[in-house]
Amino acid sequence: MEWKNTIYIYDPDKIDVCGWIRTENQLTLIDTIKGWISPRLGVRFEMSESGLELYRPDGRKFSTYIELESDRQQAEKRAQQAEERAQQQAQRAQKAEERAQQEAERAQQQAERAQQEAERAQQEAERANRLTGRKDCGN
Repeated sequence: MEWKNTIYIYDPDKIDVCGWIRTENQLTLIDTIKGWISPRLGVRFEMSESGLELYRPDGRKFSTYIELESDRQQAEKRAQQAEERAQQQAQRAQKAEERAQQEAERAQQQAERAQQEAERAQQEAERANRLTGRKDCGN
């Protein structure tokens, strides 16, 4: 299949577009650009009150620079919000880990105190047994 060269000129200030198609050694004006489908790219040209609109071969409209910039800003904002949420979640996890560590330390201290109390009680019991044993021996 031989591709035909096309040339397009668009004046956004006048909302005017025109095009030519090369056949052999000659440029021929495209009579009606509205609804024109580029033979090489498959892109459809449409004119609206706001200007030229281009549609992909699958029928989806090409985005304007303003639409692309708006999409980019929104994506950047969503990414920033996701980053902030991730940081907040990391901070919550860090605090929870610190609380768990503090609780483990408190539990360890309580266990040590309980062990010390048990040892003291054991010593008191042994002392009491020695004292009562001495009384019995002395009588």
